[in-house]
Amino acid sequence: MKNLYLRIFTLLTLVLPLFSAAQSNGYCPAYLDGACEAIITNVQFSNINRGSACDFADGYDDYVPFDTAYIATVDAQVLTVTVDPGANLLYTEQVTAWIDWNGNKIFDYILEPDELYSLTGNTAAGVYTTAITVPPTAVVDSTILLRIVDGFFLPNFTNFCDSLIVAYEIEDYAVVVTDNPPASGGGTVYCPATGSDTCSNGVNTNFIENVAITGELGSAIDNTTACDAGYGDFTAQSVVLSQGLVYTLSVLENNPDPAIFGTVNIDWNQDGIFDLAEEIDMASAPAGPNSVLVTVPVDAVLGATRMRIVIENGTGDLAVGACDSPVSGEVEDYTVIVSALTADAPECPNKIAPVNNNTNVCLSSTSLIWNTIDGADKYQYFLYKADGTTVLQDSTATGMDTTIALPTLDTNTTYYWTVLAQEAGEVSISCQTFQFTTVPYVGPINTFNITSPFFQCVLDSVDIIATTTDATGPFVYSWAGLDADSLNRLDTNEVYFSSVNSGDFELILNTSDANGCETNDTLAISFVNAANKGTLSIADTSICFGDSSLISITDLVGTAQWQVTLDTVGAPVWSDTTLTSVDLNEFYTLVTSDTLFYRYIADAGGCNDTSAVFQIQSLPLPAPPSISQFGADTICQGETLYLVVDNYSTSLLWDDALSSTTDTLNIVESGAFTVLYTDADGCTTSATSDTLQVNPLPLKPFVSTTSSLPACVGETVVLTTSTDPLNSILWSDGVTTIDTLLATTSDKF
Repeated sequence: MKNLYLRIFTLLTLVLPLFSAAQSNGYCPAYLDGACEAIITNVQFSNINRGSACDFADGYDDYVPFDTAYIATVDAQVLTVTVDPGANLLYTEQVTAWIDWNGNKIFDYILEPDELYSLTGNTAAGVYTTAITVPPTAVVDSTILLRIVDGFFLPNFTNFCDSLIVAYEIEDYAVVVTDNPPASGGGTVYCPATGSDTCSNGVNTNFIENVAITGELGSAIDNTTACDAGYGDFTAQSVVLSQGLVYTLSVLENNPDPAIFGTVNIDWNQDGIFDLAEEIDMASAPAGPNSVLVTVPVDAVLGATRMRIVIENGTGDLAVGACDSPVSGEVEDYTVIVSALTADAPECPNKIAPVNNNTNVCLSSTSLIWNTIDGADKYQYFLYKADGTTVLQDSTATGMDTTIALPTLDTNTTYYWTVLAQEAGEVSISCQTFQFTTVPYVGPINTFNITSPFFQCVLDSVDIIATTTDATGPFVYSWAGLDADSLNRLDTNEVYFSSVNSGDFELILNTSDANGCETNDTLAISFVNAANKGTLSIADTSICFGDSSLISITDLVGTAQWQVTLDTVGAPVWSDTTLTSVDLNEFYTLVTSDTLFYRYIADAGGCNDTSAVFQIQSLPLPAPPSISQFGADTICQGETLYLVVDNYSTSLLWDDALSSTTDTLNIVESGAFTVLYTDADGCTTSATSDTLQVNPLPLKPFVSTTSSLPACVGETVVLTTSTDPLNSILWSDGVTTIDTLLATTSDKF
């Protein structure tokens, strides 16, 4: 996409270094590192006496539009630079200057050593000086550049362009060698204008508290101040405005009530005069800042010019001019840089790699990489050495190519590169040049904690750790390869890798060291089929002590080793058990009163699959029944004997013929009787009585006679009983020893 807001300057401009005065006039840009860690506070040379601070975030100040030193053709001047070392007081600070005497716009200390000056001074005092004599080779009546660099340099520092490594601040000034200097001493002279020393008329204090305007190319002014003794010279602060466009300028007074009026004056034609047509009136804004529209004339002269803001406390429609001195108020001066639009030049590509000032570019992996510019037809890229030798200069085939692999480069060599976008015949302008320095390729070498090929069970994970040597860290790691979704901890030298499928996998570890040197290592891992724990089924997980539960496993692959532990908190200690279920049902009898935790590990050729942990609760047995006996151990049938359970009255079961369930059992048969008690958990306990004897009754005797009845007195009647001869006999007359009775009297026998 074309950059519709890219400006071309025809005058020396005060903006960021990418569009610096030095660069736009053919001088190299002033890029630097460590911006404003120390600052230049004053420069004195010939008619220049510039006090300054670090006015831009990048540490570069361009005073070319404002300060021109006029020196006679035969003259000697002292250049005095005052610096504030800031936090760098302990370092050796060096102040260096360069004057382009011959006007060739090249900083070349080898061919033009008389253009380089090293100032002497003391870091603590902060004052550095050098004597400068105009050489006979100096161009006359032409503007040349004076560049002053404050920094902490390497001993061999000589380059004032983009090889600058550790500069704190850079300032540019204009120099003209002439025997006819202007009476004003150089630069456009504007009418003076000051306010009250105290910004007050004795009643009200009024000063400009903030000025804010946003322009093009990221430029802006946003300046907050107090009373500057009636006048503030802020011409070192600039904003880029384009011909024909409209911008909003905000001016905030410290005391907007009572009414404050003022004007904004911009010298659009750069004639040094604030014309009435160049004046914008500001009305009173009691509630806040004045906001005025600044319309840039389409014929405004390109380049840097003056903007003056004046405020005055008053009543009614009072508008003060640019050259008036308000009784109660303040005046502030700023710089406006007028630019022109071009709709043709495409944007500069953003250079990605090698990054600017990289001193550790690896020869093994060097490519020029930049971002894509929408609409670009192709790109022009350039690579050259510090001595100007061109290494590579070519164009890409299409706009899609934004990476160019470089040819073999020299080691320990500094190279410069840039790239331009081309669209419809137009080419990017003012694109920055990057530099980098190569290093020899060394390493890195990785040693792994596993040996390739490595065999692993499916579903298991393997820890892979690489130890990197023979290279300079820190290292950047990235893993890739088949089944890469199973990788984690990318960008470290450690990775956990696992797979749900069997097969062979290839993992690739890319390692990059601090110099950008890369290496790739490949690991082969084979995942073999694992055991399968199958499906576990448990008939009962709460059983009474001594009872059994049916445990079964289906679809088991391998053999199951059962393990048991008392506690799963923390790191449980698992012990193997004699439970040997493989793929068949098995009853497991609980032989402990403890509640235990179980699991099993399916093993198939060393690959394991562990089951979930399950619990079998041991239910305690109730106390056994207590049996009391009422009656003798031996009784005859029909006599009384019974057993009583003393400690339970319900949930009882006797093993008598009737399966009695009461706590009292009448004994009607011989034997030892057992009673079972079942508690609420279903656990059973029992007790057994002594052996009891219940004898049956003998057969009833049958008495018969062989005599005729009735008998006469004096006759004998013979009575005979039929009974077991072993039984005892007792006749009614007391005879016990015979089974025959001779009756001689009338009676019942």
